[in-house]
Amino acid sequence: MPGGQGGSGARDVASTVSWTPPPIEECWVEPADVMQVDEVNRIVTRRVEWDGQLVDYAIVWTRCGSDGEYVEQVCIDCRHGTVHRHDGYPHDENKKRVIRAIYSQEDVQESFRSSFDEVYDAYEASLEEMS
Repeated sequence: MPGGQGGSGARDVASTVSWTPPPIEECWVEPADVMQVDEVNRIVTRRVEWDGQLVDYAIVWTRCGSDGEYVEQVCIDCRHGTVHRHDGYPHDENKKRVIRAIYSQEDVQESFRSSFDEVYDAYEASLEEMS
């Protein structure tokens, strides 16, 4: 089954992707879910559904700077046919790390929880580095 195949990040999977999400204007974009994890860090989740199925998402860890503005630390999203990770902002497409290819809507759904866990783990690792 194609949905079970995953990208290692070591190969270019963009040319093998066979699934395209529905047009955004046909989808329901959920309001952003903001989880304040401590005084200065939060994880923001954006989900897009079509016909009751998850077809796109972004999970972003942000940290509040001394100026009061939140700055993106890590983002995992599934635009452009892959689930991939960006470290820092602005996103550098040449430095994104591909986690897996998307061959079907099931790939999007199946990758959501592990993507959230990876973003949360990056937040926790930053706490360990600071202590």
